[in-house]
Amino acid sequence: MKTAELEELTRVDAAEALRRHFEGVNYRRARLIWVVLAFIAFAAFVSGLDDSPLRAVVGVASLVALVALVPLRQRAIFARNFPVLLFAYLVVHVAIWLLLASQEGLAVGFALAFVCPCLLLLRLRGLEQLTLAVINVGGIAIRWLALPNLADGQASGSLGSLVAVAVATVICAAIGSSATSRSRMEFLTSWRQATSRERERLRMREELHDARAIQLAMLPGSAPTHPGLDLAGVCVPATEVGGDYYDFFPIDGDALAVAIGDVAGHGVASGLVLAGVRAGLHLLSHEIAENPARVLARLNGIVTAPGGQRLLMTLGLARFDRPRGHVTWVSAGHPPPLRYEAATGQWESPLTGHPPLGTRLPITLKTVERPFRNGDVWLLVSDGAIEARDARGREFGELELGRSFARLAANEGSASAIVDGLLAELSRFRGGEPLADDLTLVVVRAADRA
Repeated sequence: MKTAELEELTRVDAAEALRRHFEGVNYRRARLIWVVLAFIAFAAFVSGLDDSPLRAVVGVASLVALVALVPLRQRAIFARNFPVLLFAYLVVHVAIWLLLASQEGLAVGFALAFVCPCLLLLRLRGLEQLTLAVINVGGIAIRWLALPNLADGQASGSLGSLVAVAVATVICAAIGSSATSRSRMEFLTSWRQATSRERERLRMREELHDARAIQLAMLPGSAPTHPGLDLAGVCVPATEVGGDYYDFFPIDGDALAVAIGDVAGHGVASGLVLAGVRAGLHLLSHEIAENPARVLARLNGIVTAPGGQRLLMTLGLARFDRPRGHVTWVSAGHPPPLRYEAATGQWESPLTGHPPLGTRLPITLKTVERPFRNGDVWLLVSDGAIEARDARGREFGELELGRSFARLAANEGSASAIVDGLLAELSRFRGGEPLADDLTLVVVRAADRA
């Protein structure tokens, strides 16, 4: 039988939580009671061999019952009926051993040294406490009334023993009842606090779930179809609400712009910044063809909030002009893309070293241009791909990412096949380790024009 933790009990109402809590308390303490009863049963068996066969038989029966509890504790029926089994077990054993004790002193000792501690330690209900107390006093009263002892047929008992047991039983029952009430109040206070915390966690989890849904909705549902370009992208958030972003923007002519960004940190604040940047990019999409660097400079005002918490965001814009055969890349602190050149089979990383958005520093962005011929492939990434780590803490790194990218691009697979291959490589490298940062991959491949 497993005792319930407080966190588990927050899922049920107060009455059920209190019942299961007291069951757990009684179960832990009942194990000590069973050990004591085993010693009593064994002593009764040994002593009964000489002068009372009945006591010996009852002792053996009690030992057998105790042994049967060992496998029974693992069964569901035991957990469901534990309070009833415990109370019935106590009642039967108390009645038997009080009446079968060979001497008055043994009966009084059992009543004071075993039954009274049970009243103190176990968290019994009022009727159960009353019943156990009545049996405890009643057993001694029967002996005082000179009823023949069931063990040897002789009368035994005295008024002094009866009074002593009665007073001790009343005191222990009162203290036990008070302790139970106090324990009930303390548990309910802790349970209400834990329940309040759990409700707050659930509320926050629901809000994060909604924020995650909104954030994922800001990402493209699928890559668009564009003449001469094979496109694919994926974003894998490391937490409920990620900080990565990518999007596609068709611009005048047959050109296409790809934006990729990363807000420092995770959570709702990152999601809000992403929402603002996304809205700004869509409003300024007509300017990307003319001056992508100026677009990033204007977006810096969105990220650089007046006062409050400072949030930094890296953002890169790549303009793919298939008819003219070139790519323009401008970045505000974002990791450089990887470029595979089909003619040479080599890959490179066009570097641009500029600060991210939100630093409140002067924005001076430099664009990089590269040719874009048939079969060439570009990979836009967030730092989550480069900084992915295995169980030993080793980083995947830009070099390994570039080698994997070049190998996949050389196979002349589609953009989606390259994305899937890179995800598989990263997964194998991590070996089950969770992502430390959001992971975004966007592949743009120069395909034959339809």
